[in-house]
Amino acid sequence: MTSSENPYQKAHAREKAARLKAEQLLEKKSLELYRQRKELEESYKILQQQEATMLKAEKLATLGTLSAGIAHEINNPLTFVISNMESLNNYSRSFQQLFTEVNSISKDVSMPDELKSKLTQLIDQEDLEFIHEDIDELLKDTEDGLQRVVGIINNL
Repeated sequence: MTSSENPYQKAHAREKAARLKAEQLLEKKSLELYRQRKELEESYKILQQQEATMLKAEKLATLGTLSAGIAHEINNPLTFVISNMESLNNYSRSFQQLFTEVNSISKDVSMPDELKSKLTQLIDQEDLEFIHEDIDELLKDTEDGLQRVVGIINNL
């Protein structure tokens, strides 16, 4: 009998060929699974990055909404204060004119001494000279501060 006719050798050759084919198929499937796993891992990383980006965007949007709400709540009373400052500036000019006139009149020699004394005492007691000199600067500094607050609010 020749080796090609021996049933044992034929079976062995068939088994060896089947095993080789199975190993090749197994290796091909393993390689395919490995590639799929790598793709899945990469997709998962991308998904995590997208989730982090979306979460950050959502936080920023919430922060923006909160900032806008705070800005609005501060802006309302700020508008009243700025309006009141304009009125105070006008009132201040009127009182400064009055003070200048009263101070000038109090130095008039024809004014009765009692009235002159009362005016001088009031001016000294209330430190009206200092107030007269300081009020414009004080109002200007306050207005500058309010404008800075307005700028901050607008940036919110």
